[in-house]
Amino acid sequence: QSHRKTPDGYHEFNLMELFFATGDREMQAAIDGLKVETEGRWVEEKIRNPNGTRKRLYRLFITCCAADSRAIPIVLEFGKTPPVFPENGWVKVSGTMRFPLEEGVLQPLLVVDRTIAAEPPYDRLLALLEVERREEVLRHAAVSSGLSDQEREARGASVTIRPGSSAGSGS
Repeated sequence: QSHRKTPDGYHEFNLMELFFATGDREMQAAIDGLKVETEGRWVEEKIRNPNGTRKRLYRLFITCCAADSRAIPIVLEFGKTPPVFPENGWVKVSGTMRFPLEEGVLQPLLVVDRTIAAEPPYDRLLALLEVERREEVLRHAAVSSGLSDQEREARGASVTIRPGSSAGSGS
């Protein structure tokens, strides 16, 4: 297999791989019953959870921009009351991957052995969105200051927002 193994024998998988294996019979056959480790954000499982023993783990899938993002989930089965972690907090989960058919739906399900809190991964897209947000604030400050298009272009990045005022210009 091309996936690294943890020191305790779990194959490291990206959550997206586990989710998309649901639609690929060959991939399912390779992963079903495999001990895997993955990470994602932790939320309540509100569907097909009659005993309260499940949670949902997800990552966001973005094709163009944040507005078109979709949550890509797998179900976590604990067989008992799940541990407590913050809603939408990051966790790393290890267990055995299964693909049961439940109520006519093929379900990517991880039967959990271990769950630990995890640090959010560095996200290049979020870093780029933060830069775009800062640039938008600077553009808005320049427009609000009454500068002409030519003056705004000439000053460019020299326009700054100072604490206690709506806009100003730096040097």
